[in-house]
Amino acid sequence: MKSRTLTQFTPALIIGHATQQNGFSFVTDSSTGTIVKTGSEETITSWVANEKNRADDASQPVSIERVHGGFAFPGLTDAHSHPLLFSTMGMQKFVFLYDCKSKQEILQALAEASADPERDQSKSIIAIGWHRGLVQDLTGDNVADAVGNKKTAVFELSFHGAIVSPAMATIIQQEAEKLPTTLGGFLHSDGEATENFAMIALNYADDEYDVDEKRKAIKQGLLHMFSTGVTSVHDMCSVSMSRLLNGLELRQEWSDNENTPFPITQLYVNRLQLTEIAQLVEDGTLSHDDVSNLLELKLFADGSLGSHTALMERRYDDGQDNGLIFDTESQISSALDLATELGITKVAIHAIGDAAINKAIGTATTWLSWKAKNQFRFEHFELPTAEAMIRASRPGVAVVPQPNFLLDYRYADRLGDRVKRLCPHRSILDHNITMMLGTDCMPPSMLFAIYLATHAEEHCQRISLEEAIYAATKPAAQWEGTSRGTIEEGQTADIVIADEKLFDELSAGPPDVRSYEEGPTANAKAAELEGHIQRVYRSGKLVHKRP
Repeated sequence: MKSRTLTQFTPALIIGHATQQNGFSFVTDSSTGTIVKTGSEETITSWVANEKNRADDASQPVSIERVHGGFAFPGLTDAHSHPLLFSTMGMQKFVFLYDCKSKQEILQALAEASADPERDQSKSIIAIGWHRGLVQDLTGDNVADAVGNKKTAVFELSFHGAIVSPAMATIIQQEAEKLPTTLGGFLHSDGEATENFAMIALNYADDEYDVDEKRKAIKQGLLHMFSTGVTSVHDMCSVSMSRLLNGLELRQEWSDNENTPFPITQLYVNRLQLTEIAQLVEDGTLSHDDVSNLLELKLFADGSLGSHTALMERRYDDGQDNGLIFDTESQISSALDLATELGITKVAIHAIGDAAINKAIGTATTWLSWKAKNQFRFEHFELPTAEAMIRASRPGVAVVPQPNFLLDYRYADRLGDRVKRLCPHRSILDHNITMMLGTDCMPPSMLFAIYLATHAEEHCQRISLEEAIYAATKPAAQWEGTSRGTIEEGQTADIVIADEKLFDELSAGPPDVRSYEEGPTANAKAAELEGHIQRVYRSGKLVHKRP
């Protein structure tokens, strides 16, 4: 008979339960994956002993583990991330430009990558971390001078724009012409590619690698995610169908071989992918259950601040226009119709600028009116007006900001004082809007996201540690219709145990956002915070233990 394990936790500090007093204890059961008992340490210790005696009498083997001390909180959900997209970075040997402060340094890094004998010279070069604010005059011809005729794309910090070599620009143009619909963004003759055009470059480079290799890399990325305190994640669009199918195959492989649930609990597809998915359902490759149980629709109202494509009510302060409309009303309407046919009930929309958010609220109103069970979420929600927050405060609606985008204060050159309204977490909660937190992989650290939210500069942005951890746990579970996100009886036992010092580190304090403008400093802070994690449990099973 298979043994089960009861783990008794008696933390020194806890968030996720009504009590934060010393002496609180709770028990998880590995066989059910749930929290089975909570109470005082004395009560729980007695209950565990009785349960052990009862199991022994019934010849039902049970082992007891005890974890004392530390800071306990529910496993975190990264409600906006891209594990299928970014887990393969190491395999593809991305070139990191975060330390590059000049065009010369960027071109030197590209030239070194192009000449690296350990790189497969037949494959594309993808570079990330280009700081557009520091280097504004990079062109495709500059890139070609460094790499020759190699297909190359240099992505800015937000991943919403890139400078591509002429060879890669040709590929992008050819692939764009094959698509049956207009793409969001643009491809300029100087090599600047934004949004969907830039993503074509990423997809092309991704397709140069073996499917099995990519699936292994994605799995390793998900296993590493546990060590950061994240036990579940919403993948907010894998961009390419090949990556999406990788994810679905890995989900089945995980179910067959792992003893914990698959950590990607929501998988979003764009409107172009939705058409392909409908064909896979018709062909029998995917079932309606596959679609309705995991896949959701993601739309795009605008682009990004970094590429001046976020849709604004007022022109950018540096003279650029108001931004771009991405998915048109007719494209959105067709996508919503198809989503309904496929049984999809949850829709997300990327909306950063204030004009895009106002536009997206109209889409939300339409979708929620169709069926009582429909749900709608706003991704980013970076610059909402007070009126928009009033309109977004309604049942079935959630917003998903990424505190990491507080670092967008660097865009004061184009936003002016509007940077003070970026990511208004405090105002969102004050308007009684359901809020989930995510990272957008910039960097992929929920602890860093929580830190930024509790150390933001403006009152409208800053929230308490308790509010931040709640936003990083329970609302995502409610959105999914699952029972996790708190440390209460009957809840799924997704648990993080960390050093008590982490509580002090994350607790609201003086503004500290401007210390992390550069990628390396943000990554270093994320690693420092994650270094405090002692243990992580997924459905009652230990999935990470600090060495």
